[in-house]
Amino acid sequence: MGLDLIKESRSDNDVRSFLDHGIHLNAKNDFRFLCQKTGYNMLNNVHLQAVRTADNYNRHLGDFLVLGCDIADKKIAFPSMLIDVEAEKQFVAVVCYNNGNVQDVLVFSVGEFKKPGMFSIFKNLKKEGMFSVAISNADNKNLKQYSFGYVLNKL
Repeated sequence: MGLDLIKESRSDNDVRSFLDHGIHLNAKNDFRFLCQKTGYNMLNNVHLQAVRTADNYNRHLGDFLVLGCDIADKKIAFPSMLIDVEAEKQFVAVVCYNNGNVQDVLVFSVGEFKKPGMFSIFKNLKKEGMFSVAISNADNKNLKQYSFGYVLNKL
């Protein structure tokens, strides 16, 4: 029983250290700024960010895992334990940086990670316990359907 607690504690520390990288902290701040400027409220919810409309209805749009990605890396990988692929209103928001400047913000439903394929931009790296999204560049036409404004407008 004590060994299980130690393993769980180590995995919690791994998650915290992953999310405490500078690029992810900057992404969270930039995502918060974008939400405020576009009429959404963002509240902390453990490692996820709860996004709500900033109108009289205060409608919950979903819980977002906010990550930062340098476009030069061409992909973002993150621990699979950070998301629940079965959750309906859970999303991964990736703030894409190019030379330190925000290039775009992409939003992916966690359900997309259930069905990775050879030609899909979504990958399940089971051996490493990670999920990955291929982000070749922010101008990729296939990625435009995941743009922040487009996705949140449909919620």
